[in-house]
Amino acid sequence: MYREASEELLSFIKKSPSCFHAVATISEQLKAEGFQELKECEAWNLQPQGKYFTTRNNSSVIAFTIGKELDDYHFQITASHSDSPTFKIKEKAELKMVRAESLRRREYATVRTAIAHRFGELLSYPNEQIDRLIAEN
Repeated sequence: MYREASEELLSFIKKSPSCFHAVATISEQLKAEGFQELKECEAWNLQPQGKYFTTRNNSSVIAFTIGKELDDYHFQITASHSDSPTFKIKEKAELKMVRAESLRRREYATVRTAIAHRFGELLSYPNEQIDRLIAEN
């Protein structure tokens, strides 16, 4: 169950590097689920039990369904945004934690070199180049 959900999420992220891609991906998913696309500039003919969506500027999408019994009908809204999805997994978060902890203990100057060396290693810099860059900065 979790693996399938994770694979679906990763597939969505891969298809959606920008808000425009995310809206296109979501629109295709909605169409596959039987939602009818409505144009914002046209009159809408909404029907009970209808499933609809519209987009604006290809950067936002609004989807909704209409119930069967419309007497005393209410609706619920759930919202999210996709203006800057850039889904990323933060790598080497422990480096940030080391820096934060050293700042908390006011020891940043003593661990600066160690952090710089670790970043340099992550970038595959040779130790000599790392030492030179630390000395220059």
